[in-house]
Amino acid sequence: TAAAGGGTTVSGTSLKSNHSTTNVDTDFGVSLGSGAGAQRKAVAIGGEAGASSGAFTVSVGYQAGKSIGSDSVAIGREAASNGGSGGAFNVLVGRKAGQVNCGSEAVAVGNQAGGTNLGTKATIVGASSGSNSGTGAASLGFQALSNNAGNYAIGVGYQAGRVSAPANSITLNATGDSGMDDSGLTAAFKVAPIRGVAHGTTVGALQYDTSSKEVTYSTTAASG
Repeated sequence: TAAAGGGTTVSGTSLKSNHSTTNVDTDFGVSLGSGAGAQRKAVAIGGEAGASSGAFTVSVGYQAGKSIGSDSVAIGREAASNGGSGGAFNVLVGRKAGQVNCGSEAVAVGNQAGGTNLGTKATIVGASSGSNSGTGAASLGFQALSNNAGNYAIGVGYQAGRVSAPANSITLNATGDSGMDDSGLTAAFKVAPIRGVAHGTTVGALQYDTSSKEVTYSTTAASG
């Protein structure tokens, strides 16, 4: 039956905008927007949102969830919008988050977070971070692990592991310097900054202060 004023149409247990060109597929779907299409027990709000989504999905925003797997959430313009984004159990929030080729059970939050080739079980938080990320990769920060992150790589901080983060590596960056990338150091641990102190031991030797809990490196050698 048509709602008063012709804004929406209710058919059985489904809801469809009169401006939508895509039918609600099955029971309990909600579709609002030109070209939006909700599948079984799914919600699609926005132009072309959820047009090719799986069941039990939530797609909000222009072309959001246009190609998203079942039991997933896509919120933001063009989040999970292109072909190959069909992994299941994903949460993608932000403009173009997880836009192309998502694995499954991944999380991407931020503008273009995990925008291309988001790895299965990856957790990506930060604008332009986590593209081309491997399985289980994790990033936090602007452009952290933004390209070619190996499986289980971790990047925390501004542009941490931006160019390349090998598999099983950890990069912690609190310097604002983007030059902490090395494609040849698999399973490496990289951190900056570490404060230099004149310990008088061996130049470059690390020392842990049990009182302040700080790790420093020696800038001077032992005398004599």
